[in-house]
Amino acid sequence: MDVKSVVSAKFPKKEKISSPIEIEKVHSSGVQSFVHPFKVYILEKEEQSFDRLAITVPKRLFKLAVSRNLLKRRVREAYRLNKRCSGKCVPIALEMKNFDIFLVYISKKELSFKVISKAVKEILESIDGSKE
Repeated sequence: MDVKSVVSAKFPKKEKISSPIEIEKVHSSGVQSFVHPFKVYILEKEEQSFDRLAITVPKRLFKLAVSRNLLKRRVREAYRLNKRCSGKCVPIALEMKNFDIFLVYISKKELSFKVISKAVKEILESIDGSKE
């Protein structure tokens, strides 16, 4: 395993949307789509050179924090492993589009990592298609 692929497989804080104001902006003015088990909001951002992600699992669907945290960990790991920059980052000079992505978990069941990973991969592939 080379060093470059290890470095790019991280999920640093700068790639997370943590501000409630920015999450609300993505939620209100982003393009909405549905990929089971997620409702997806995507907002194109021109002033940043990387994609950012926010994840939520509603308390009304999963009362226990343990369950919500487990699902959020699974989604984060699926994103980290499947994000577009894994091993072959393109220079910023190519003026690629970058996005803020807000994922809302809407299934009433705790799905396996395999199912979540497949859905996240499908979301990222659809974004890659719109990026070109």
